[in-house]
Amino acid sequence: MSDEIDFSRSRAILIGTSHYEDDWFPSLPAAGNSLESMRDLLVARDLCEWPPDRLTVMENPSDFRHLALELRNQARETEDVLLFYFVGHGVLLPRGELCLVMSDTLGSDPDLTGLEYDRVRGLLLDSPARTKIVILDCCYSGRAIEALSGDDVAGLTETQGIYTLTASHRIAHVVPLEQQRDHSTSFTNEFVKLVRDGIPDAPERLSLGMLYISLRRRLQQKGLPEPNQRNTGTADTFAFSRNAALRKTAPRRRFDLIGEPVVPTWYKTAVFYEVLVSAFFDSDGDGTGDLRGLSSRMDYLQWLGVDCLWLPPFYASPLRDAGYDVSDFRAVLPAFGTVEDLVDVVDAAHRRGIRVVCDLVLNHTSDAHPWFQASRDDPSGPFGDYYVWSDDDRMYPEARVIHADTETSNWTYDPARGQFYWHRFFQHQPDLNYANPEVQEAMLDTMRFWLDLGVDGFRLCAVPYLFEQESTNCENLPRTHEFLKRCRKVVDDEYEDRVLLAEANQWPSDAAEYFGDPVVGGDECHMAFHSPLMPRILMSVRRESRFPISEILAQTPSAPSSSQWAIFLRNRDELTLEQMTDEERDYMYAEYATDPRMKANIGIRRRLAPLLENDRSQLQLCTAMLLSLPGSPVLYYGDEIGMGDNIWLGDRDGVRTPMQWTPDRNAGFSHCDPNRISMPVIADPVYGYQAINVESQLCNTSSLLHWTHRMIEVRKAHPAFGLGYFHELGSSNASVLAYLRYLPANPEHGFEEDLIVCVHNLSRWPQPVELDLSDFVGRMPIELTGGRRFPKIGDQPYQLTLPGYAFLWFQLAEISTGSRPADHPVGT
Repeated sequence: MSDEIDFSRSRAILIGTSHYEDDWFPSLPAAGNSLESMRDLLVARDLCEWPPDRLTVMENPSDFRHLALELRNQARETEDVLLFYFVGHGVLLPRGELCLVMSDTLGSDPDLTGLEYDRVRGLLLDSPARTKIVILDCCYSGRAIEALSGDDVAGLTETQGIYTLTASHRIAHVVPLEQQRDHSTSFTNEFVKLVRDGIPDAPERLSLGMLYISLRRRLQQKGLPEPNQRNTGTADTFAFSRNAALRKTAPRRRFDLIGEPVVPTWYKTAVFYEVLVSAFFDSDGDGTGDLRGLSSRMDYLQWLGVDCLWLPPFYASPLRDAGYDVSDFRAVLPAFGTVEDLVDVVDAAHRRGIRVVCDLVLNHTSDAHPWFQASRDDPSGPFGDYYVWSDDDRMYPEARVIHADTETSNWTYDPARGQFYWHRFFQHQPDLNYANPEVQEAMLDTMRFWLDLGVDGFRLCAVPYLFEQESTNCENLPRTHEFLKRCRKVVDDEYEDRVLLAEANQWPSDAAEYFGDPVVGGDECHMAFHSPLMPRILMSVRRESRFPISEILAQTPSAPSSSQWAIFLRNRDELTLEQMTDEERDYMYAEYATDPRMKANIGIRRRLAPLLENDRSQLQLCTAMLLSLPGSPVLYYGDEIGMGDNIWLGDRDGVRTPMQWTPDRNAGFSHCDPNRISMPVIADPVYGYQAINVESQLCNTSSLLHWTHRMIEVRKAHPAFGLGYFHELGSSNASVLAYLRYLPANPEHGFEEDLIVCVHNLSRWPQPVELDLSDFVGRMPIELTGGRRFPKIGDQPYQLTLPGYAFLWFQLAEISTGSRPADHPVGT
């Protein structure tokens, strides 16, 4: 089937009342005007150019037989495309069915003055046209969505499709009369405007799916009721408008990212900020953070300098694993809000130039997911092969048990199906069977669903474990990389300016494989986490030696040209020690987990400030390295103010406590009764919300919060940090880590030469250091945070003395002679 409507085969019936009764709607435009607007839209030159002789406008049809005759006359062959559009009154009959009222008044007996939608639906399903588009603009039209059940379309072939787009509101029956004039027919008017104007940056074909998403955004922004939609088959891939000429003149930017141009590699210079929806701000006083609360705090994130929000799972879930046990990939956990609230978050962020990426749990679902329930109950059914089943638990013996502290096997027996199912994490999280092509398509469609709503990308969770294979450890398999290439192709071909971030807790050489083929600049994930770097930063500070950092960076392959590492200090999970030797792991436990409650799995469940003993100098030193080492930095909510943890809470909840906004009740996170709050706020004397909170630190320009804000500003002013080469400088002092970040001039992209020297003292004591800067004789180091000029570089080693846990960042300016520093394997 063609991906574009053949307008020569198009048929349309526009049907409705001629006007509304004045007593009910005294100042509304007549419904007949909407019929004419839709007709003009369809036949307009350079828009749809629907053949006028294949379009019927019916005002107040006399009876059902009249409509049935027109439907049969309009679409007679399978190649036809049938549009059915209704605007007017909609009422519910006593049995609950939707009735399309045909008279110009509501009438005392809708059975006699209207058409039952069930009968209309039957006519549409019986029509030989293999593609039907149904648009309803009337009260209670959401019942059209409910009526289009799976049974109705079960007999359709692969090439058939029905697309139902409805206004889905009950205006005349639930909204006060004085407000009705503001709502009725809002759907038609906005729909017509949207098709006429086009969508900025849309592809040549403007599908109904695109129209729906954009229309809903327009109605939301105006506070008008939103349409609903349901599609089957391939109907939503059809182009409704050919308004290519108008679209080509539209601004070349994403219509929902305000003031930001399209920058395909924006993630290379971005500062990411991980925020738990449940812990950031409670807007409704139920004790749990929510999406509306997050939207209300967007100005704070903009001031801080955040470029991209990273949201851990907010999907429907039993919450047995903090939301990573997803029970519906296309629904929001009700405690957090709705899908519409998520769209509001994205829009609020985009208005401030902030992007939003979300976790997408690719590897597994909750055992409460309908797919799994269907798989266990009906092995021969359509979902029977959606998960990995076996008659015994002896397959894949070489695969390690990841959560060895709670799980003894990767297999669990299910008595309902009488087989074992495979799970790399907890037994309530069965792994999806990616050997089944339908599973791959289902997850790709899940990606499309959220990308269509404006999300800027995904952190792909647990990607090393998607496939299984005998005689392997079932990690990093070639078929996994093949599927990720498909994911990347979907993003590159169908969306612009989006990013995929791989969560692969692997050694650098294995994690780098998730960038894809370096010859083409990377064709899998745009980014990958550099997990082994995090614990080695802390180890270097405690050992007062640069070597743990230097060694792991020396093992790190270079990222392809379109790729970037993501680096972090802490996040919502434990500080993982998986990629460390047994000796290194024991050292980290001895230094940073003195209480057994601080340990979790193979890691340490503590926040950054308690790990560093609340030492401001250490906090600044580690953050400075985070902001200057190769990769895009990821901050964890609350670390910018030095929040503490609560090791007395279970699992990883100790590092997921509510954001501390003010010294008021519940830390300003919620106005609920303190006994109702979902997670207790930190209340100890050192890290308690009375002492550590955003409000007090905003008032103190010497606070950690203001310092973090300033350092992010410095980073953004120098593109070398995100785009430049990395070269470690061998220093005369093992306690000092020094390196160059270099970006050559590129007038085509608007870059001037940017050469930065970063020097970090990892010791608690003052340290002298001599640096070999002989390639840059004649340049003058200018300290970046204060702008102070240091002595020019001469022929001798450059000498510096740094206080304990101090750092200095210099730009080397006033160039006379010099050469480019050597490339380093970690170059971006």
